[in-house]
Amino acid sequence: MGKYILREQKGYTYLEVILVMAVMTILLGFITINLLNAHKSTSQSTSITAIASDLRNQQFNAMVGSTEGRTTSDSYGLYITPTSYVLFHGTAYSPSDTSNLTVNIQNGFQLTTTLSNSLIIFSHGSGEVKNYNANNNTITLTDTTNNTQKTLRINQYGVVTQVN
Repeated sequence: MGKYILREQKGYTYLEVILVMAVMTILLGFITINLLNAHKSTSQSTSITAIASDLRNQQFNAMVGSTEGRTTSDSYGLYITPTSYVLFHGTAYSPSDTSNLTVNIQNGFQLTTTLSNSLIIFSHGSGEVKNYNANNNTITLTDTTNNTQKTLRINQYGVVTQVN
C-alpha cells in the first residue's frame, strides 16, 4: 500500500479572496454613502449658520453706526437671490453699489425667502427690521439633491428666533 503524504497548505484560495473583497466592497459602499450624506448635511448646517452670522453682523453694523470708511453711518441689510445673498448698506438695495458684498451659496443649494422683495434691512441705531411683517420673516436653504430644508425665522428685532 502506498503512503500518502499530506502537505500542509498555506495561503488562501481564490474563492476566499474574492469573497472577502466582495464583502469589503459592500461595506465600503455603505460607509461612503453615509459619509456623503453627512457631508451634505454638514454643508447645509454650515451655510445656514453663515447666513445667520451675516444677519447678526449687518444688524450690529446698523446698531453701532458703522461707516466702513464713508462719511455717515447708515442702515444695513441683506438682499437674497436663489444662489447668493448680498450684504449692503443703506435704506435700499442698489445692485450697482461697488461696496456690496455678494456671498455665493454652495452648488446644490438654493435660497428662498418670504421676506418682502427678498430684502431685510436693519434700522440705523435700533437694529430693528424695517417694514417687518410677521408672516414674511423666513429664509430657507434647500438642498436641491434631496430637498432637505433649513429655515431661519427672524423677529421684528432682527433676532433669529428659530432654525429648523
